[in-house]
Amino acid sequence: MKHFFRSSLLFVFAIGCVLLFLLPTVGQTPPESAPLSSLRIDPARLSATLDRGDVADAVQQLEQGWKVQFDDYYQRQMALSLLSPDQIVQSLRQSQQITGKRSALIYAIALPTQLEVLLLSPDGQPRHDRHLVNASEVQATAAALKSSLVNVTARPQAYLPAAQQLYQWLIAPFAAELQRQQIDSLIFCVGGGLRSVPIAALHDGSKFLIETYSVSLIPAFSLLDRRPARLDGLRVLAMGASEFEQESPPARCADRTGGDRAVVADRGAAK
Repeated sequence: MKHFFRSSLLFVFAIGCVLLFLLPTVGQTPPESAPLSSLRIDPARLSATLDRGDVADAVQQLEQGWKVQFDDYYQRQMALSLLSPDQIVQSLRQSQQITGKRSALIYAIALPTQLEVLLLSPDGQPRHDRHLVNASEVQATAAALKSSLVNVTARPQAYLPAAQQLYQWLIAPFAAELQRQQIDSLIFCVGGGLRSVPIAALHDGSKFLIETYSVSLIPAFSLLDRRPARLDGLRVLAMGASEFEQESPPARCADRTGGDRAVVADRGAAK
């Protein structure tokens, strides 16, 4: 009995020593895991790549980096092969043959000291534009647009400065080229700080982006199921209101159908 009691005490003592060794001491903060990066790329390498005009390699870096980001987030390796820029362009051409729409892909990422914007279009010529604006200013502009659209107490056109600034950064550098190629659909693949931007509400000074293009937002082109959806015969439940008892609608913006393209409507006319 004494032998059993002594063995039990030794066992408890050993467990206590192990716990004291593993647990942090009093007042000591346990190490925190690194926060999830919004980039998963090397900003210096990306900048250098674009400095030498290798837009195709920059696209590859973004696709790789964002795939790694989603792998980390979901804690598993996604069984998807990375597409090269040439393969992405070929996919855009195939989509046009099936849907009749000419699509272009716009990448945008806010680096610490600049905003990089890249364009892939069916003509196969990658294009790049750089804005010397830091990431915090880009994020603040995006946040201003979102808050002015959802804040019912804001003045009717409070969203316009941010909507027009984002248009100048993301669309204006390529506007002439998009028109020349008769692009009618824009696919956006953007980095942290821009992923929740209401892209359709970007404004060129006279109209919203959605009035010219159909728009979509994706995590990375290589992560997509690129088979076009067949919408023939699809049944849709749509709801809305044309009149409101209050002076203004409870939401800042509403959509109305215009042919096959949604048009953003606001209670104040955009100028």
